[in-house]
Amino acid sequence: MRTLSRRAAALTILATLTLTGCGSSDSSDGDSSKDSKESSKSSETRGFDAEPADGGRIKGTDYTYSVPKGWEVPKNKPAGFDFDSLAVDSTDKDGFSDNINVLRQSPAPSGVTTEELTKNLGSELTKQGARDVKTQEPVTIDGESATHISMSQELNGNKNLTEQYYVLRKGALYVVTFSHSTSVTEADRDEVAGSVLTTWKWS
Repeated sequence: MRTLSRRAAALTILATLTLTGCGSSDSSDGDSSKDSKESSKSSETRGFDAEPADGGRIKGTDYTYSVPKGWEVPKNKPAGFDFDSLAVDSTDKDGFSDNINVLRQSPAPSGVTTEELTKNLGSELTKQGARDVKTQEPVTIDGESATHISMSQELNGNKNLTEQYYVLRKGALYVVTFSHSTSVTEADRDEVAGSVLTTWKWS
């Protein structure tokens, strides 16, 4: 697990970036379009009971997903972070913009399996400073098994609650991260993640 430890930790530090006061995109952004009909046709995500998100459609490398209304691609993406896709809650007024970001590593770390991620990733994240780390039941994202980790973190003095999903697919590792203010309940975090992940489509 040494190779996985270093690389997964680096991915996680990036993926749990705190986004404070991010601006939203305008309606001309090519990465987002209204398409709730497409959203409702997506596969169910095991472990969630949420209505599909009916906001903009976000396109990444080999996948698309919908976000809740009011979530948009920010005008100014954080410098130094190579997100494959990113959307923030532009209606959030508490000083922390709840967000989803996706990192894609291709090729994935050599020899890493979904089983190894589920078994060992929680302890590795704890070593990297994450708190209240919990490995949840695996879920399915459009037919692909995903390791689900919950945790809390403090980055640059800002605390956040994180729901993170790791998917190995076609030789690549995808890290899907939802970051929330500390006031957001577990039920609400699950609802947001479920509403997005039920709309996820691989290509």
